[in-house]
Amino acid sequence: MIEKLVNNIYDFLKERLSSPFLVSLLFSWLIINWKIVVILFGTDAQMNPSQRITFIEKNYVNSCFNYWYPLISASAYTVVYPFISLGISLLWSKIDFEKKRLLNKIYRNRLLTLEESLELRDRIERIDSEFERMLKNKDEQIKGLKLQIEELQVIDEIPEQKSENDSSKNKIFEAVEIIQKLKSAFPKGEGNVRVIINRVSNSTLLQGEGVDQGIVSFFVTNDLIERTSDSQRLYSFTQKGKLVAATFLETGYNV
Repeated sequence: MIEKLVNNIYDFLKERLSSPFLVSLLFSWLIINWKIVVILFGTDAQMNPSQRITFIEKNYVNSCFNYWYPLISASAYTVVYPFISLGISLLWSKIDFEKKRLLNKIYRNRLLTLEESLELRDRIERIDSEFERMLKNKDEQIKGLKLQIEELQVIDEIPEQKSENDSSKNKIFEAVEIIQKLKSAFPKGEGNVRVIINRVSNSTLLQGEGVDQGIVSFFVTNDLIERTSDSQRLYSFTQKGKLVAATFLETGYNV
């Protein structure tokens, strides 16, 4: 409990003493009433503390000196000092700027000595060499990156080509498989198949001699041909049908 009370008092005094106005008021009062301080804390053995206080009350108690002058001084100091400090800072900044500007002007107009000229030339040559080396490294890096990009493009193209080749092979295998099914379903119908293929290629009606309607149904069912006219029996090849027809005309049933 006592420790907490002491801490509270300490915090209160610390907060009050940290106030610029109170500090300036204290110093103003001490400066204006310095005689009171000297008499009160002096070492004159002829006067005891009671006599000193009585002497001060008779000779130095004055409302102007004891209250108003310190209060006015502290107020003026607290309000005016920041502006004075700011003005001084601005003045010093301007003086420092002018000083640096003058020194720069002097250094620019000063002629270099032979030793300074040689050192400056060496520095310029080193900078040029370093710059050329950096440019060369950058060019090599750019070339390396271009090669890597080209390699990646080639790598990307390989799967596409492989995919296209695989797709073509699959279509050929599918065409061969369809011809084998056709051969299995119509073992003696190779001539009829050629007739149907020729008539579809020439946009001729699929009817009459040599046209086996069973084979026609096989072509339709396996999506090899599609009807182009509802009123007549005219057909055209689908994409799959074109490949099957080309393969058949080349190999017949001998796939």
